[in-house]
Amino acid sequence: MIIYLALTCLLAIALSKHSCPASALSTKAQLMPLRYFTIAGFMGMPHGSASWAHRLAGQPSAWPINCERCSRFDSLIEDAPLNTRHLFGLDIWSASYADALSELADIARQGGACKIVVTPNTDHLVRLDQDPDLYSEYSAADYFFPDGMPVVWASRWLGAPLTERVTGADLFVDLCRRLAEGKHKVHVIGGLPGQENFLRSALEDRFPGLLVSVYSPPMGFQYAGVDGEKALERVNQERPNVLFVCLGMPKQERWCLYNRERIDAPLALCVGAALEFATGTKKRAPVWVRKVGMEWVWRLASDPRRLWRRYLVEDIKFVKITLRELRAKMKSVKPV
Repeated sequence: MIIYLALTCLLAIALSKHSCPASALSTKAQLMPLRYFTIAGFMGMPHGSASWAHRLAGQPSAWPINCERCSRFDSLIEDAPLNTRHLFGLDIWSASYADALSELADIARQGGACKIVVTPNTDHLVRLDQDPDLYSEYSAADYFFPDGMPVVWASRWLGAPLTERVTGADLFVDLCRRLAEGKHKVHVIGGLPGQENFLRSALEDRFPGLLVSVYSPPMGFQYAGVDGEKALERVNQERPNVLFVCLGMPKQERWCLYNRERIDAPLALCVGAALEFATGTKKRAPVWVRKVGMEWVWRLASDPRRLWRRYLVEDIKFVKITLRELRAKMKSVKPV
């Protein structure tokens, strides 16, 4: 919510400075009251942020938009590749959760070269912005699904609306359910040393029929060292339909992308705390909390010592990143 409010204020100020011809935009629309902008963000209006000033600041819905710059800003949505929106330097999938799940389940069953799935959230995007080398590695993944409501909200403000949130925690559970029906195999890298038997039993009890193997690497895991090689050896011994890598960002992404050509599994998902949620070692926020975009508050309250800096200091930088993205988009749409 802190990020949401900050985004609303800063983006409203930025957009209020966007000038349109007097014939295209009334004085009332130029002012663009903040309350209209806030409502638009929550409702997820399927139009460019610039034209919200026209549509929502007292103008009839059928009122024609004559501002060339705003119309071209909206057209950026239609120019995006099928099923993706180019945001924050990544081609993020804009799909319903059901479609995303079906796409990944089909890959898992059909086999083939390993596809890497990452789920960018505000924490990821802040880290990528600060570390060009990490961005270069991360952006080589095959699928990017938005894990975090602030990312979805920002996409709407930026005129490239994502369909909905698709979280790694949900994909973990639902892929296991689907694969259990056909007695397919999953392999998990994650957990603390010595937890392997417990984690395997917990997953097999929750998903009857699923074939599960687990490797819990030692503390201080190095993705490109001996530990990384041992993890790869265990995966390739099992040859699973799906590999879940639950090591936290950026270790999990770096390990997957470093080894992508050698992983003997058609699908690898980097899903962080999903293993803890699925096995019950950590309680996840209730559904209603997730739906209103407040899961971060639940997680912060559950583990404040570890997460306070991430949520209250680092992730606020996402506001600046989004504002910069907005300015870049508006500069790219020059009047003709």
